[in-house]
Amino acid sequence: MRRVFGALLLAFSLIAFIASMNMFDSYTGGYESSERYGGDAYTGIQNAAAQTANNVEQLSTIVSEGFGWLFLLSSFTMFACGLYQVVRKDTPVRVKKLECEMPYAVPVAAAYTAPVAPVAPVYTAPPQPNNQQ
Repeated sequence: MRRVFGALLLAFSLIAFIASMNMFDSYTGGYESSERYGGDAYTGIQNAAAQTANNVEQLSTIVSEGFGWLFLLSSFTMFACGLYQVVRKDTPVRVKKLECEMPYAVPVAAAYTAPVAPVAPVYTAPPQPNNQQ
């Protein structure tokens, strides 16, 4: 199962890498120049439209490059994790027991284990209703 997961990560890393290259190579539009006309209304409308087009072009460039970097970094991460899952050997992890000598230490178990007498369950009758009026 681990190797299948690793192979899926490797495949997804390839897909993310291709998507990042497509993001970097995508055409995001061109620059629109401002024009001057004889009338003030046409000039103002055209210049506002040109400014909006330029802002949208810059925004699309930023988004495209941002997603390109995101896909590129995620593809490298998925590739490394997938390769690790495929190549990793099934050896048990050995944990070394840490031992330290403390001259005046008291074992924790000895400090809190006092002999306790067993307690028998106590039965109490339910309370009787009070018939006084």
